Amino acid sequence: MIILSNGDKWITGDKEWEEADIPYKEACKGNIPKVPVRRFVEDMCDSYHDDSKYLCPRKLTGFFGGYWDANFDWCAEVLGDVAIRSAKNDWSDVYVMPWGHVYVVFYRPDCGGYDVEEIVNRYNSVADYMKECSNGLRGQRT
Repeated sequence: MIILSNGDKWITGDKEWEEADIPYKEACKGNIPKVPVRRFVEDMCDSYHDDSKYLCPRKLTGFFGGYWDANFDWCAEVLGDVAIRSAKNDWSDVYVMPWGHVYVVFYRPDCGGYDVEEIVNRYNSVADYMKECSNGLRGQRT
């Protein structure tokens, strides 16, 4: 579990309290061991690129006396809280972390056009991200 600057508590999924053998009622009070924010972010990013590592992030809410709800945007809330710099446009958000990594969140509508799929890519530094951006422009003419 991590705690953001506004006091919000997040987990990468139910496994955090299940694997720690914490009863559900205690978990819903937020009594789950804390993990480093960097580990949380890296685990979440890795889950986008490896189906065997699928995670379902949840935020503790006051519903039902305490409920881990998956209906929140972890990218905007967690990455937005932790980032030292960020930039956004209609199709992507870029977050620069205190440890130097850059996370780029790409948004695209799913096949029905109603939901938005997120794709999160990690770069080791701003320089690596800029290099990738410039590589994508090679050979293109305006």
